Amino acid sequence: MIFQHQFEKGFSILEILIILSLSTALVISGTLTFSKVKRSEELFSTTLHIVNLLEKARAKSIANEKDRAWKVVIIIDRASLQDEYGNLLESYQLPEAYSIQGPTNEIIFKKIDGFVQECPSNCLFEVREVSGNLYHQFNILNSGAVEY
Repeated sequence: MIFQHQFEKGFSILEILIILSLSTALVISGTLTFSKVKRSEELFSTTLHIVNLLEKARAKSIANEKDRAWKVVIIIDRASLQDEYGNLLESYQLPEAYSIQGPTNEIIFKKIDGFVQECPSNCLFEVREVSGNLYHQFNILNSGAVEY
């Protein structure tokens, strides 16, 4: 007796289920990775806004603009560029999901040399997700330069 194998065209239910489960796993993995990358980029952008304010304050102090020292005031969810008398020039509101912490809330740059008055050693600040584990640090050196 000769056995003939008959092959049916198409896929079995098991093959379809395997393909669907693998596809679902790939989509979920990609979505989670994209979400984390997006949050990380937003966090870095927030840090850059604050660093930009610090660099503006330092540049204005070095240039002795209006014959004043310039400062950045940092309060949990806001960074403000002000002159030494507290006159507001520019302000940046952190996105709702982020906060900032550091050793002082006022970074004053000296006239002419741009050195930092309140931080004799380095000042390490941290921009952090309020409900998460992502954070980015920047350091204000005694010279007034910002490392990030």
